[in-house]
Amino acid sequence: MSAIRIQAQSLDDKLVATISRTLTSAGVPNILWGNYLLTVYGIPTIVDGVAFVVADDLTAIASSSLRKAGFPACVKGLSCPFLTAYQRLPLAAHLHIDDELVISIYRKSDVLWELSWSDLISASDLRLPSAVLGRGRGRLPPNATLCKSHTLFNIARP
Repeated sequence: MSAIRIQAQSLDDKLVATISRTLTSAGVPNILWGNYLLTVYGIPTIVDGVAFVVADDLTAIASSSLRKAGFPACVKGLSCPFLTAYQRLPLAAHLHIDDELVISIYRKSDVLWELSWSDLISASDLRLPSAVLGRGRGRLPPNATLCKSHTLFNIARP
């Protein structure tokens, strides 16, 4: 498969699906995570980027494949505004879509340690809610089948 090159654009379902496809093409299974995922579940929230969870041993490959696709690595170090005291979960890596939007990569063992890869559904699965004005964007379009999401059932069970 030819390398996917990202052109600067706004953060939307198409870009999220493209990022997921880039990771998958590099052999990195990935799970949509963070505030963007909340909007898929119909939870309105502020979205200042997109996050993915990847297998612990594939974080370097994930970061490298996204850099090759055209997303710059952060050069600000600890002065980056996306690395704040409010960041509760340890980031494995982050890259920038632009000055306002970030791609965050998390290790699976840090955020979804009990979830098996078989507990995933496509973020475009028809069981997810559709878009409702004022209640989030809903499921991704059908062509985003490679973008995976965990199920709320797995998060809510005791």
